[in-house]
Amino acid sequence: LRPTRAEIRLSAVRKNLQKLKSTAAPARLLFVVKANAYGHGALALTRLAEREKLAWGFGVSSVEEGLALRAGGIKSPVLVLGSLYPFESFVEALSADLMVTIASLDAARQVIEAANKLGKKAVCHIKLETGMGRIGARKPSVLKIYEELSSSGAVSVAGLYTHLSSADTDPDYTGTQLSIFSETAGELEARGASGLTFHAANSAATVNFPVSRMDLVRCG
Repeated sequence: LRPTRAEIRLSAVRKNLQKLKSTAAPARLLFVVKANAYGHGALALTRLAEREKLAWGFGVSSVEEGLALRAGGIKSPVLVLGSLYPFESFVEALSADLMVTIASLDAARQVIEAANKLGKKAVCHIKLETGMGRIGARKPSVLKIYEELSSSGAVSVAGLYTHLSSADTDPDYTGTQLSIFSETAGELEARGASGLTFHAANSAATVNFPVSRMDLVRCG
């Protein structure tokens, strides 16, 4: 009853990805395709990006979205950006080689338990809350989470990230968020963390804040 139609041109998506990839370099590109790639068709877009090596990996909001990509043949790294609940879903995520976000001590303990249950090392990224007000742990909790995970032997902490709330409208606030992030990253490294992938930039930050690009950018 609603004659609405959207046509997605893969040639246009390709050009956008090529532009973002070159803008962000040497940082890698995590192509965020949550909510069916914001309605653009996640499977078609991830297949294009993987086939033509236009992105290092993909970001999704839930385990279910990650499983759908795996079922569609996607082999690239997939990071679940949302909180995992119920915690039993960690088993499903790890079984499908999805990287998971950890933002609380409870979640850290649950992913350790899931990894031990499967006999398989989990790969996770810790999310730092710097002012977005969505999910994430404050700096003191991030340090405790890192210690819990890294001492377990069951989990590889692959990255630390945050979400910039106003990169398209408020450069001062964005700078404050990046300062908090940098300080926390430095404290982790002082505690022996090495080889972590640091990331903060969404699409707007990738274009407008070169300092935010770090090791990885997350463009939707």
